[in-house]
Amino acid sequence: MGYELPEELQKEYQVHFGLEEKRKILGLNAARLNDIDIAAQAQKTRKFEEQAKSIPKV
Repeated sequence: MGYELPEELQKEYQVHFGLEEKRKILGLNAARLNDIDIAAQAQKTRKFEEQAKSIPKV
């Protein structure tokens, strides 16, 4: 992701945002702005993944 927190602020607040942290922040903010229920979507994903495991591989 293109934006980097200036080093001065990283030192002052003792934080570093790696790619994974940035994805979580941006993704959760986007979900909130679009009224997406993260817990419900995660549950659907887990259910789908479980169903996919039972499909025979060809």
